[in-house]
Amino acid sequence: MLREKFRKELDPERNELFFAKRVLFVEGDTEKLALPAFAEKLRIDLDRAGVTIVEVGGKKSLKAMAEVAISFGIPTGILFDRDSKDFSSEREKEEACNKELLGLAPEGSIHAAWMLDKDYEAVVRATLGEKNYIQLCGTYSTPSKPIKGRLIAADPRTKVPPQIDEVLAWATGTASALKVQETAQA
Repeated sequence: MLREKFRKELDPERNELFFAKRVLFVEGDTEKLALPAFAEKLRIDLDRAGVTIVEVGGKKSLKAMAEVAISFGIPTGILFDRDSKDFSSEREKEEACNKELLGLAPEGSIHAAWMLDKDYEAVVRATLGEKNYIQLCGTYSTPSKPIKGRLIAADPRTKVPPQIDEVLAWATGTASALKVQETAQA
């Protein structure tokens, strides 16, 4: 059964994980499109750093995909929402899944995991403030949530959320770009 799942899931785009210096798994297209836009703001070239961002089609697929990369010794990052639509009526199962995902990246290992408080949109909303977030959502009114997420991330008025900066710093093996900027301004 697992073999058939991977036969379906490991398409040419996702297979790039095998050639990455570091791989970052995300739940869906919103994060996959928005993270590179935030990286550009921080002057991070993900391609040059050998980082591949792989969306896995939902939280329930994260563990299996991450375990594949980990088994090959590829430094693996996992970014996921605390509350996912994948588990809308199964909160106890989701809590167990969250613990399993965090457990894939024990402290001191080459792997990392970040659980966004509530979800990606809540993190961006908290960074921007409610008024600014709603204004940007109105500016980029598109029925596509992933495209809206990328446009908001790329907008010059949008600040990089600290958690996203931390993820990108891990992915590139560099210091936090926000902390470097803060130190330079002090």
